[in-house]
Amino acid sequence: MGHSRDYGELKGMIADAGKMIEVGERYRHVKTGGEYKIVDLVLIEADEEVGVVYENVENGLRWVRGLKSFCEEVEIDGCKRRRFERVGK
Repeated sequence: MGHSRDYGELKGMIADAGKMIEVGERYRHVKTGGEYKIVDLVLIEADEEVGVVYENVENGLRWVRGLKSFCEEVEIDGCKRRRFERVGK
């Protein structure tokens, strides 16, 4: 089974994502307050979406979430905020 995009386009998608989220940065999940470090940007094979690999700084568990979901806004107490907010390196 091949990919629907060529490798140049896929690499470009990762490069574009890197302009939004930098590997090594830390983010706080606005609903749980958990702090996470960005480990890598990857391609999710099933749909060729860019994924964000992030690690809980407290317990070391690693998670993967699509970039769109990682960056989307959620409503907290009637205010829209990004699901993950950058807190630094």
